[in-house]
Amino acid sequence: MAAAFIVAASWSRQWGSRSNRIGRARPAGLVSVAVSKSRLITAAAASVVPKRDAFLNAAVAAGVSKDTAARALDLAEKADKTWSVQVNGAFLNPIESTALVSLFRNVADVRAVAYGGYKDAERRMVAFMRRDMEDTAGLNDPGLEDASESNEQLLRNLFGPFQTLLNVSGNFLFDAASHRDFLGATLQTGIERDVVGDIIVLGDRGAQMVVSESVASHLCAALTQVRTVPVQCRIAESWDELKVRPVSKKEISSVEASLRVDAVASAGFGISRSKMLNFIKSGAVSINWKECSSASTTLKEGDFVTVRGKGKMVLEEVQVTAKERFRVRMSRFT
Repeated sequence: MAAAFIVAASWSRQWGSRSNRIGRARPAGLVSVAVSKSRLITAAAASVVPKRDAFLNAAVAAGVSKDTAARALDLAEKADKTWSVQVNGAFLNPIESTALVSLFRNVADVRAVAYGGYKDAERRMVAFMRRDMEDTAGLNDPGLEDASESNEQLLRNLFGPFQTLLNVSGNFLFDAASHRDFLGATLQTGIERDVVGDIIVLGDRGAQMVVSESVASHLCAALTQVRTVPVQCRIAESWDELKVRPVSKKEISSVEASLRVDAVASAGFGISRSKMLNFIKSGAVSINWKECSSASTTLKEGDFVTVRGKGKMVLEEVQVTAKERFRVRMSRFT
C-alpha cells in the first residue's frame, strides 16, 4: 500500500481553498446514518474537501475507479456539512478502500474509515465523518491504525446497519465448493458484485458471507443451490457466529532476473514457471484484484497477486543487486 501514501502526499500539495465547495447531489445507491447533530451548521460553513480534479487524479493513480472516488467526495462533503456519518453502501476491494482512507488522512477535518464485518476483511465499505464528532472520537481504521477490541466494537456499531452475516449450509463432502462457486451461485440470484463482501468457505459444511443488509433477505430466499448441493441460507443472529481464522503470513525471498508476474509469482507460490503461465492463460491470476492476461506484466512493491486455488501474496520489497538482478521479498497469506 506504499503507493497510496506516496500519491496522497503528492495530492495534499494540490488542495484548493477551504471555501471550494462541491455542491453535488448524493448519487443513488449510497446510504447514510446520522450519528451527531449537536451543532447548527449554516449554509456558509467552510468546506474541507479538496479540489475535485486533484483528488480524482490522485485517487485514480492509487487504484480507485473514478466513479468510486467521485462518490467518496460527495459523501465527504455531506459529512462535513451535516455533521453526520456517511456510509458508502458498496463493498470495495482492498486497493480502493485503503487508498481512500489514506488520501483522507491528509484532510484536516474529514476522515474515512473502512470495515467489512471483521478486522481482516478484504472487501470493505467506507464511511466518512468529521474528525471532531464526539460519537466517533475513538474510532480508527483497522487497516492503518488502531485495531483494538474496543475499536472493533465501534466499527461494528457504525457499519452494523449496513452489513449482514449469512450462514450458507449444505453437505459438500462429495462435491467440494470453492470461493468462486459460492460467489457465482450468489450472483446468479440477480444481485450485483458490490453488495457482496467477504466469503469464508468452511470446507464441507458450507460458507459464511458478509453482504449488504439490503440483499440479505433476498439471498436467504433465492440462494438454494451451490454446484450440485442444495443449501440453506439464514441470517446470523449475532456476529459471534463468524468463523474466521487469524490471518498468518509466510515471508519468502528470491532473486529474479525480472519483475514479471510469472517469475515473481512462481517463486512466491512455490510452483514452476510453466504452471504459472498456465494459470495466467486460464484467467486464474489477478493483480490487485484485476485479472492478469499477460505473463510479462511487471509487478511493483505493494502489488497483490492472487492465484485461484493457491491463495494470495503481496510483493513487500524490491532491491536491485550488484549484478542488476532483483532481490524480492514477498509475503504469502496462509
